Amino acid sequence: MIALAPMTTNAQTADATCARMLPAAKLQAAAGVGFEPADARVEKSGELGCAWMRRGDGGFATVSVQYYDKKTIARPDNAGSADELYENIITPHEQTSRAKREAIAGVGKRAALVPADPQRLVAIQRDDGVVRIVMNNLTKVQAIAVAKAVAAP
Repeated sequence: MIALAPMTTNAQTADATCARMLPAAKLQAAAGVGFEPADARVEKSGELGCAWMRRGDGGFATVSVQYYDKKTIARPDNAGSADELYENIITPHEQTSRAKREAIAGVGKRAALVPADPQRLVAIQRDDGVVRIVMNNLTKVQAIAVAKAVAAP
C-alpha cells in the first residue's frame, strides 16, 4: 500500500505523487509500452487525478487514476465514508455498462473490476483511501495488472 503525501495544489507535487502512485515501469509492465503522462492535478475537493495516454505503436489507450484520501472522503460534499464512496464509484458503472463487478483478490481492503469494453473501471478501497481507475482499450488482464500496480507499494 502506498502512503501518499498530503494533497497540495502544486502541479509539481501532483506530478511526483502520480509518478509514485503508478511508476512508469509498473505501468509498462502492466499495460505495455508507449504510455506518457497526460495529466496530474489536485482538485479543490482534494481529489488527486493522474492520467496516462498511449498513441501509435500498441494502439490508443488511456489510464486515469483518481485518489481520494480519508480527509477528502470525509468532506461534507463527498460520500462521507470509504465504503459509500467505493459503492458510489462502482455501482453506477455496473448499471450503465450492464456488466457485473468482479472481485480482484489480494488488492487493498477490497477491489473490483467492471469489465465493460472498451472502458474498464476498477475501484480499490485501501486503508488510506479509495482509488478509482478508468482504462480504455486495455484487456481485462492488463486492467487487473494496472490495479495491482496502483495498489502495491
